[in-house]
Amino acid sequence: MTIWIAVVVYLVVLVFALALCKAAGDADRRSEIEYLKRQKEKFNMDIIVKEWVSHNEAEIYTVSCGGVSGGWFNRSNEGHRWKDYIKTFDDNVKLYLEAIRKEVIDNNLKFGGNTHREEMTPLFSDDTIGRFSYRAWGDLMAAIWSEEENKNYSCIHFYMTLPGEWAVWDFIASKKV
Repeated sequence: MTIWIAVVVYLVVLVFALALCKAAGDADRRSEIEYLKRQKEKFNMDIIVKEWVSHNEAEIYTVSCGGVSGGWFNRSNEGHRWKDYIKTFDDNVKLYLEAIRKEVIDNNLKFGGNTHREEMTPLFSDDTIGRFSYRAWGDLMAAIWSEEENKNYSCIHFYMTLPGEWAVWDFIASKKV
């Protein structure tokens, strides 16, 4: 009987601790978003991608956009375009996504999530970064290029970059010192 009571108490404490961690994580993310809002208002700055950095270089910066969920864009060939993608985000995040979109189109960059994670993390003008999972990056790139080329790309088209694929390798090489 004592063991069962101990197990129940342990489970109750564990559930309570998990709930507190979830609440703290949500509060931290809300405070980060509020901080980004204040910074943008303070400097009245237009957000641009100032450079692309490696995964290791990106570690010191705050994440302003990105995420781990993805894989929904044109999964069933629905004909999604940029407007369908961008409307799923908060207004504060849209500024960063639009900056990525502009940089990607201006430089004709087509690359997958693995390249994003290893070599091509966008560093923005407010010294924050965009960090995405492979699928989330695939959705972003599919949304950009589906609109730009009027094709039905999906997340899987940009999940990974294969050697010699697209023009990204020349772009990366041009940025190395």
